[in-house]
Amino acid sequence: LDGYNSGRQYQFQSDSQDACSRLVQQLSRLAAEARKREAGKTRFRKSQERLARVISSIPFQAMLTLIILANFAISIACAELQEGQILISSNGTITDNPSAGGPLSAAQDSLNLFFTIIFTVELVLNLYAQWFQPFFSDGWNLLDLVVVAFSLIGLAPVNLPVSLIISLRAVRVVRLFGKIKTLRKMMTALSCSIPPMMNAYIIIFIITGIYSVVGVYLFRGDNPIYFGSFSRAFVAMFLIIAGEPTGSALLYRDDGSIHLEFVLFLFSYVILVVWIFFQVSVAVLLENYLAASAELEAEQAAAERPGPGGGGAAGRAGNPLDPLLLRLAHDWVDERDLADRLPPHP
Repeated sequence: LDGYNSGRQYQFQSDSQDACSRLVQQLSRLAAEARKREAGKTRFRKSQERLARVISSIPFQAMLTLIILANFAISIACAELQEGQILISSNGTITDNPSAGGPLSAAQDSLNLFFTIIFTVELVLNLYAQWFQPFFSDGWNLLDLVVVAFSLIGLAPVNLPVSLIISLRAVRVVRLFGKIKTLRKMMTALSCSIPPMMNAYIIIFIITGIYSVVGVYLFRGDNPIYFGSFSRAFVAMFLIIAGEPTGSALLYRDDGSIHLEFVLFLFSYVILVVWIFFQVSVAVLLENYLAASAELEAEQAAAERPGPGGGGAAGRAGNPLDPLLLRLAHDWVDERDLADRLPPHP
């Protein structure tokens, strides 16, 4: 056979010369169709495929991961050095320190420009390799687009707060989730498991609202700071969920005796929300996360499996006859079975 499988040897057995001729004719026709499809690709399409192979290669992804980590490390260092960048007056007003900056600020701006250029170039290359629908149908590509857009906004000559610009720089590490395969799978499975948890969250929200209303009418006179209004009580209830000692001020009365009403109120809320519904939500999250992970692994295995339905090395466009030849070489039974596996001759 000439074409993609030139030089590779396959052995087939048939009961007659006529069956052998039909097999050769079918394979020759398939090979000609594959060569025709390959020859019909435009230069734009071929350049897209070559660039996609480069972008998806392990060395390129490893280099990009190191650059993202370096950018994150520099963002941490810049945040640590912000201690001397502000001044606190005697009345508590916070202002920028005019004496701060200098070479350090210039170095930060230069590094930010360097990383922004690299990420923008990588985004443009990725956009070219996957133009148009494959790029915009991938959520991770859209995330990259948003992050790079915010980085470019930080370089624009607009009056943005310095704190906002630095915060936008730190967000760029989120792109790491889409570059590392294990992190990407974990985040995808986690995002798939969050929607089933919404019922548990709605129940927790409703119960917290009920306790907030009850708390306002029962304890606003004892502690107006936490229970003076619904909004204050609602925040206090969430602080209790987070383990903050919000309700400790109401556990005892002024004479040192236990505030029994508040103890019952607090204990019932903690048992109902923290011990029951939070555990249920964690169980739901874990169950759906494991199910989503198993589904993603099955899809990945199917994509890498050789064969007509797979997308692995044997099923890629570079060797279009491999799936058919693999099946014909190993698992056909007789001439009738072989004829059923071959496409009908026109």
